[in-house]
Amino acid sequence: MKAVKTDLFSQLSELIEQSNRQVNVQTNSTLTILFWQVGTHIIQDILQNKKATYGKEVVATLALQLTEK
Repeated sequence: MKAVKTDLFSQLSELIEQSNRQVNVQTNSTLTILFWQVGTHIIQDILQNKKATYGKEVVATLALQLTEK
């Protein structure tokens, strides 16, 4: 009877670990896409595809506004 409990524990543990890995992969993928989209919007909409010396100021201002929201 003890072997059944150990086997069940192992199976359930593996299921939980597998689910955690899947959640981590999905979260990382979603964050990567989000950051890429944020960068694209900043470059296209604010900087109009040009390098700007005030780029750091734009990012800092946006960060403050988004943090407040």
